[in-house]
This record gives sequence, structure tokens and C-alpha cells, in this order.
Amino acid sequence: MFDSFISSFLMKSFLSYVEHLHNIVSTVLANGVTPALANSIDIALDGEPSKQLRSTVKLSDLRRSGIFFTPSHLRNALAERTISTLSSKSVVVDIACGVGDLFIGLTPKLGKGGDLSSTLELWGKQLIGHDIFMEFVNAAKLRLVLAGILQGHQSNIAIVPDLDLLFPGITARNGLLCADSIERATHIIMNPPYTKVTPPQDCTWASGKVNAAAVFVDFCVSNASNGTKLVAILPDVLRSGSNYKKWRSQLEAKAEILETECLGQFDKHADVDVFILELEVRRDSSMRDSKLWEPAADGQHFKVRGKFSVHVGAVVEYRDPHEGKTYPYLTPQNAPPWATIWGLEKQRRFSGATFTPPFVVVRRTSRKGDRYRAVPTVVDMSEPVAVENHLLVLIPHSGELGDCYELVEVLKMEETSSWLNQRISCRHLTVSALADLPWWERQ
Repeated sequence: MFDSFISSFLMKSFLSYVEHLHNIVSTVLANGVTPALANSIDIALDGEPSKQLRSTVKLSDLRRSGIFFTPSHLRNALAERTISTLSSKSVVVDIACGVGDLFIGLTPKLGKGGDLSSTLELWGKQLIGHDIFMEFVNAAKLRLVLAGILQGHQSNIAIVPDLDLLFPGITARNGLLCADSIERATHIIMNPPYTKVTPPQDCTWASGKVNAAAVFVDFCVSNASNGTKLVAILPDVLRSGSNYKKWRSQLEAKAEILETECLGQFDKHADVDVFILELEVRRDSSMRDSKLWEPAADGQHFKVRGKFSVHVGAVVEYRDPHEGKTYPYLTPQNAPPWATIWGLEKQRRFSGATFTPPFVVVRRTSRKGDRYRAVPTVVDMSEPVAVENHLLVLIPHSGELGDCYELVEVLKMEETSSWLNQRISCRHLTVSALADLPWWERQ
């Protein structure tokens, strides 16, 4: 899968970046987090390893080898679908972990100790990851230490821990030989390689070269225990390509497909469209809904996206600092269902994106079987509003309040809940699900 040129580069050039991370950790442990160091940590946790690769390796070589670390917007999309089911007892496995991007996105919901050392020890019991390159593995471990520091865990460590002892479950191994790790998982996350490979000899869904990502998913689902949850960022060809129809069919025989969502281009450097797959391993699965692999059909209806743009609220309460301008602050707790808001007492300082009324918010938490899958609140105020990220924000293209009330009527219709039950089985609504919702004609 990887040629000698790429391997040689990683033994030399990327090692210098690992040393750079080591120096940041060492300096922070010795001197604490200064504003300059906090900025260095932010950069290290948000795309810097990818920039390091691209600065020294030709893009064509990266594409040929399939080495693309997960960008933050995809990392966050995967984290959103995973953190709601995590607990301090969860074991999260990534058999193509690279530099640990997907792990970093989950750290706010992992176990927490009384100080940095005990927190890292807890994370070490919960995280299992593999990559064939030791340089990536060491970078992942150091970045996890930085994530712990950035979350404010009090440091009781004077020097950088021995990387061989830190996070013992994250190792330099071929993930496709690690069935023992998969068997321990409560959760599997991955953004596997997308290169062409020869499938295993016992493969029954394809012959000839196939996308490596299909092999990784099949391996994980085949070796995981019933009830294990898998969330993966995958090339769209697996969702839509005719050559992978049998792969999709066999996957449905081993798991309940909870959701697929198209996410567009991976990033501006990797010319491939991706989707996110969420499933739960069930050997006795009777869920066979091929429609979940397909984009919603237009039918004879307009879609909500034709009248509204759909967004996720921008405020992440546990992460975003209280700084910047003060705005009215909307959360699920102060958004009364099926009502209109003309003012908000709750306020918050926020430096990120806000939304200007009129608009509609819909609670993201929603489960199959609820009477109403999409529960709205209309916001009719005269100033921008900061919105918490457990709410979806629907802004009318027309800017008219009347369209907001028409949307409320659409969301109240029985057809809406029925359609959403077919489209999305997991316990949260997504931007694409609401955007694709047909605009039913009222009788």
C-alpha cells in the first residue's frame, strides 16, 4: 500500500515534526500554558500534521499512498455522531489512527481524573489505535497529551512520559491484523486509506482491486461483537458505486445501518467525495433498508433546502470561551417547543458565528418513535442570536417570518415524522436530513 519513497520520508522528515511536538509538550510541562504556547497547541491539534506532510511530500505521492489526515470539519462530524454514546467505560478502537485526529475529537467525553497524569492513564485504558508508521503513532500520543493539557487538566508531570509506556493500546501495527483489538471495542471509529488494494482471499463481495476502505470496514464488522457501534468517514464510491453493491448487501447482513450522510469533498487537496457511515453490529440484523445508502429522491416535492439554509448552532458550551460581544443565547432549555420567541433573558459572550432572525431552530436530539421527530421554535427578534450546537438553525432564503411559520406546519405533518423515521434511525437529526426533507403540500 505504501512505496519505499513514502516510508523513507516518514523515517526522516516526519520525525522532525514529532520532535517539534515533543518540544511543545516538554515546554508546557515545565513552564505552564502561556498564550503563545496555547496558540501552538491549537495549531498542533488542528491540521498542522497535514501541512507538515504537504510541505515535504508531493501531493501526487500523498494521493498515491492514501496518506491524508482527517481535517477538523470531518473529525467534528464523526465526533458528533459518537460522543452521545460514550461513557468512562467505553473502549474506542481506530485501526488506521494516523496521528490521532479522530481520538482528539472524542477526548471531551472520555474519562477524567483529578490531574493530567490520571486523566491520561484513563484515556490509555479507553483508546486502542494502530498505524503502520511509528512516527504517526508517537505524534498521536503527544497530541493526546496536548489535548489533555488544553482541556485544563492540572499538570502533575514534570517531564514528557516515555512514549512506549504512554497510551499502551496505541501501537505501530497493521490494523488489518488486529482482530484482538476489534473484539474489545465498544466503539470503532475510522478514516481508513482509500487506495486500491487486493482484497483478502476469503473476500466474497469482490474480486480484483478494491478500495481499501471497504476492506477495513468489512474486517471491523466481521470481528466486532454484537452491539459495537462503528462510525467511519468513507469514499462516496462505497455508498453509490455499483461495484460495491454486494459489499453493501453483505454489510447489512452483519449490522444495522443507522445513517449515511454525504459530506462532500474530503478537503481541497484530496479530490474525493466522502460520506459518513454510522452502524451498529448485529449478527441477527433484520434491518434491510437500501434507501439509507441512497440520496433522498426529489419525488414531486420541493425540499426544505429550497426554502431554507440549514446550519448547526455554533456555540459549543464546554469548549468555547466566554469572550467577544454579548448576545442573546439560545439553547434547547430556553427554546419552548412549537412556540415563538420574541426575546431572551439568557445571554453569553461569544466571538463565533451568530444568526440573525427570523429563523427556526429544531432540537437535534430526536429518536425514532417520537410523535414529532423535528420539534421547532420560531425566533423573531431584532438582534443576532448565539445558538448552542444542540440546535439546528433553519434560515429562510426569503428572510420572511411567514416562511418560518409555514415550515412549522410542514414539521408538524405526519408525513414528516414518517419520512425522517425512514431516513435516519439514530438519535439525532442532521443538517442533510432536514435539508432533504420534502416540503409536503397541505391538503
